Amino acid sequence: MVVFQNTPEYEARRALMISFQNQLEASLSSALIAAINSRDTSLCRNYYSIFANIQRDSEFRASGLRVQKHINRFTSITVYM
Repeated sequence: MVVFQNTPEYEARRALMISFQNQLEASLSSALIAAINSRDTSLCRNYYSIFANIQRDSEFRASGLRVQKHINRFTSITVYM
C-alpha cells in the first residue's frame, strides 16, 4: 500500500484492501472459534498467521478472550450445580 500512498487511486485501493480484510476475518472467525474450542493448537497457529498477515492480530486475541469468558461462565455454572 505504501507504493500507492501518493497516487490518486490510493484511497480506493485502501478501501478495497480493508474490505477484503474484513471479509477474510469474517469468514475465518467461526472456524477460529471452533479451533479454539477444540484446542487445536496447530490450526490456531495457522489462523493466527493469517490474522497477523492481514494486521488483525488484536481481533484474533479478542476471539480467544470471548471463548475463554464463555468457558469460564460455563465452568462456574457447572461447579455450582
